[in-house]
Amino acid sequence: MRTSSKKIMLLLMLFASSHALNYSMTQSNNNSNIMKYNLNKKCLVFINEIENLYKTKIIVKEKELKESEHGWSIMENDVPVIEINIKEKDKEVILIHEAYHLKLRQEGFPGISFEFPNNSKSNNNSFYLEWFCHLFWDKIAHYYFYPLMLNELKINPYNSITTELKEVYKNGRIEGLNDATREIGLSGYYLQVWVETQNENSLKMFKSFLIDKYNGQGIEQGEELISLFKKKKINNSGEALELFIECFNLIHKNQNIKISTPIIEKEIHENYVQYIAKFKLF
Repeated sequence: MRTSSKKIMLLLMLFASSHALNYSMTQSNNNSNIMKYNLNKKCLVFINEIENLYKTKIIVKEKELKESEHGWSIMENDVPVIEINIKEKDKEVILIHEAYHLKLRQEGFPGISFEFPNNSKSNNNSFYLEWFCHLFWDKIAHYYFYPLMLNELKINPYNSITTELKEVYKNGRIEGLNDATREIGLSGYYLQVWVETQNENSLKMFKSFLIDKYNGQGIEQGEELISLFKKKKINNSGEALELFIECFNLIHKNQNIKISTPIIEKEIHENYVQYIAKFKLF
């Protein structure tokens, strides 16, 4: 089914002012050895398993990142690299968190891309979809592996968001919101609080904050997203993609824009395969 030009124009108009996430990072030569971190035996075995999968050691770098950025996992010349904000207190939690993202790549969890029909691709569309994927695909991954971190590795990821929430409440606002995507952003953050705290009191506090500061915007859609997550237990990348499709279609139902089962493509690297799920908009 082909996407109509009206739908594409609606997408362009709705998100014309969307901004790209700033993924640029300060360069640093401060490579740190994993053994310097206070990891329990289960975590050390976990790291060793990942290194065996990639057939190389993981490089860990501590560097200056933006205040809201805890860490990243990336591939540099086919070598897995974990970057940790040098200001972080719980560096071990961030290290294992990012190591799980590396493990998910080996398990077939794909990157996300979109096919734009009728030459409708634009910077605004690309920026918006990149932002959307970071907000929702990332949370789906966390929904999958946070329980594994806690139950299998005995390391608690559910406290990591606490500092961010304290800063939000202190400032009385969420930084980086955009008028065109405000409701989507707030609903995504509402979902994030539920996924990353698993604490009803934390969710109630954030709900009160949204009512007080944003007239409750994002709560209704956020509750719908949480309902989708509660109905779906993720065991593999296929189920994760199914949940992503449901999230995308729920968020864009008023724009009458949907995605369905993607085409899975492969990028073959020396020590790993990067899968890419390519979605068509219709």
